[in-house]
Amino acid sequence: LNGSNSRIYKLGWDDGSPFTVIGTDGGLLESAVTRRYITLAPAERVEIWVDFRDKKIGSIQTLKSLPFQGMRHMSAENALPEGGEFSIMSVKVATAEEGGDSSQLPETLSKIDRLDLSNVANPEIPLSIALRMRRMNWWLNGEDFEMLEATPSERVSVNSHQVIQFDNGFQTRGGMRLPHPMHMHGQQFQIIKREIRRNYQGTYDSLSEGFVDNGWKDTVLVMPGERVTMIKPFEDYKGLFLYHCHNLEHEDMGMMRNFNVV
Repeated sequence: LNGSNSRIYKLGWDDGSPFTVIGTDGGLLESAVTRRYITLAPAERVEIWVDFRDKKIGSIQTLKSLPFQGMRHMSAENALPEGGEFSIMSVKVATAEEGGDSSQLPETLSKIDRLDLSNVANPEIPLSIALRMRRMNWWLNGEDFEMLEATPSERVSVNSHQVIQFDNGFQTRGGMRLPHPMHMHGQQFQIIKREIRRNYQGTYDSLSEGFVDNGWKDTVLVMPGERVTMIKPFEDYKGLFLYHCHNLEHEDMGMMRNFNVV
C-alpha cells in the first residue's frame, strides 16, 4: 500500500531482480505478471511474490524507489525530491528452510469476468472528466467539491456499467499538469485503454512499464498528458459516491466530486 500523501514510488530491487505481481487493489490477478519495477501511486496496492531461494545465506537485498523523470509540485523544495532515488528497506537472507521449500505459484490465481463495451450504457459517449487547475485550485470538469451535489453529467443509472475517462491534458488544454491518482468509491473498475500525448511521452515512459492494469482497480494513476479509459459498474446501491484525486493536497484543494446513482 502506498500510504503517502502525494509521493509516487518506482519500486525496484537494487540487484535488478524482477517482481512477480499476484494482486492489485481489488485482489488476486487471474495469473501472475512480471515487472522490472512497480509504479505505485498514493492509495494503490500490489501483492507480490518474492522468491529468495536462489540467494546466498547472509546476502542483503535492498528495495528502492528508482529514479524517474520528476514532476513539478507547488510545495517548497524537498530534501527527497519526487523522482529521486532512495532506499526503502533491506532484507537479509538469514537461514535456509529446513528440508528445502518447494512452493510454487499456481498458474491460475482467480477468475476475473472481463468487462467490455458490449454491455455498457454509454459506449459512444464516455463520461469524460477533465483534471485541471483553475484559480489556484484543482477542479474536476471545472467543478469544485460540493458535499451533497452532483452535476447532470455525474448522474448515472443504478445497475449499469459506465465508460469513464479521466483526461489529464490529452484533449483538454491549459493549466499545470501533474500526475493524479484518481480514486472512485463503490464498485471497482477495469482499465481498458491508456493514451498519452507525444510531448509527454518521455515522462510517461519513465514510469509506465511499472503499471499493473490487469485486475480490478479502485485507484489509477493518470499521468500528465494522459487519458485513461475504464469501465466501472454501478450496481445494487443508489446515492452519492465520491470520486477524487488521492493526492491529499489536491483533494483538500477541491479535487473531489460525487457520482449520483439513481
